[in-house]
Amino acid sequence: MPPFDPTMAPSVNLPLRAPSNSAARPVLRPILASECLREDIAPSEPFPRATRAAIAGSAAALAVAAALMAQTSLARSGALAIAAIVAMAAALGRDYHTSGVLSIGAIAGLLAAPSLATVAAIPLAAALFVRASYRAHRGTRRALAASVTLFAVAVAFAAVAAFSSGGTVAARVVAVGMGAVAAASLLGFMGEETTGLSTTWGALALLTAAASVLVRAPLSVGGVAAALGALAAGVCASVGVYAVAATAIAPVERARDVRASVPPPPASNDA
Repeated sequence: MPPFDPTMAPSVNLPLRAPSNSAARPVLRPILASECLREDIAPSEPFPRATRAAIAGSAAALAVAAALMAQTSLARSGALAIAAIVAMAAALGRDYHTSGVLSIGAIAGLLAAPSLATVAAIPLAAALFVRASYRAHRGTRRALAASVTLFAVAVAFAAVAAFSSGGTVAARVVAVGMGAVAAASLLGFMGEETTGLSTTWGALALLTAAASVLVRAPLSVGGVAAALGALAAGVCASVGVYAVAATAIAPVERARDVRASVPPPPASNDA
């Protein structure tokens, strides 16, 4: 038997590995940071649970205000009750946009206590809420400028009434507070890298407007009901405007973000 020669090892049928062919593999575009943050800068339905909770809470507050107002005026109580029903229907709405549209109808509660401050606070709060969710949307800043101007007019009327001879200390404090909120709302014009605490100023605009309703007459059950109704109707209506605006702005902002995130085509080397 001949000696074993290691160079002449018997052939073994091993499975062959397919040669790697990088050209055959699809080239995947890397996921950019702007795409990962798309839902943060352009949400399709911002804060859906918080929005419905705010509408439902407003409905409950309107119902309480209607019960309190019934002791002084059935007509005003009826307006608040209708607003409460509309707000509850909005809270039970089948989709985000429908809830927003219905909740705007809660503005009928302001018939119980007409107030320029509350009427002006609703668009201001809505614009500030939108500004917090869509920081890069330019149209929101134009809406914010108009709403701040309207709210400043309401502040001027409140200040004239408060600092007149018959104005009370509480009315003067509320007027100064409204002015401070109007000035703070200008932070909404800051760059898109920050919200400027827009949500806070929107909430305070509604709160100070309702406080102006409370202090314009001696404290009574009717006055408390009117202020509570103004606050609840203002919150519900402003959140409704915010939801409707969000459904209109989101597709545009998301499409603009997609176009901005697509990398440019490679330069051609052809002469």
